[in-house]
Amino acid sequence: MISRPTIPALRRNARWYLLIALALSVALAAAVLIGAGRNSVGDQKVQRFSTVRSGDARFQVLSPTLIRTEYAGDGSFLDAATFNAIGRDGFARTPYTSRTSDGWLTLRTSAMTLKYKVGSGPFNSKNLSVELKAGDRRVIATPWRRATCAADTLCEAEDMAYNGLATASDHSGYTGTGFLAGFENTGDALTVDTSVETTGRYRFAVRYANGVAGDSQHKRRTLTLSIDGTDRTLSLPTTSDWDSWAQAASSVPLDAGRHTISLKRATGDSGNVNIDSLALLQPNSAGSEHRW
Repeated sequence: MISRPTIPALRRNARWYLLIALALSVALAAAVLIGAGRNSVGDQKVQRFSTVRSGDARFQVLSPTLIRTEYAGDGSFLDAATFNAIGRDGFARTPYTSRTSDGWLTLRTSAMTLKYKVGSGPFNSKNLSVELKAGDRRVIATPWRRATCAADTLCEAEDMAYNGLATASDHSGYTGTGFLAGFENTGDALTVDTSVETTGRYRFAVRYANGVAGDSQHKRRTLTLSIDGTDRTLSLPTTSDWDSWAQAASSVPLDAGRHTISLKRATGDSGNVNIDSLALLQPNSAGSEHRW
């Protein structure tokens, strides 16, 4: 279940959180809950929920069936209200246990067990799992399973794993069901896994819009393209408005095998663009641009 932010997600702050909930049915008892807003960590109000931090990963135990998880590579965690968790500041404090053993952090409440591999980086299907009760059955969920984008295939940005962004459809001309709006804050990112059979140089291409942003500027913007942790700058010239789309690409060397690609707003980037779709083009792809 994915909720919408309390404020329409149109190029606004939208750091997205994962909230894992127990559904009392035979269906999978996990829900992905999205929140929006600014950092409230450090607010003077009393917090009734418990927080456990493991490196750049933070877990907040909101109730026996609800744990909010967040990974922040820069250590800057965010917190805000969400549509589906109204009044969470009034939740009673939930009993839980926390233990780190054999390289794994384990959090247990009366209804669920969460495990995270310490120091393993952003959440994925291999380093984060949740075991829940569904009636008399126990179900193991891996909610951070990431989408894969095959080489020379058009992939919709809204179908990728993303953080700090929002899915929107308020402008025309997009492909798929919408686009990702935002990149307003450092750390906002979309991430995709890909696999190539041949070592060589590939072109990572994105379809984007760059109109007059919330900062009232209409200028060339930048994002950081990260390939397996190696960063490079991707320049995004202006488009005439938010209904007009253009392509930008960067040549990237890849060895045969699996890779993780992220498009993010890093320190020094200007962001404030919408991303519609992306593609990793093979060395022998015809033409210099992917045809959307």
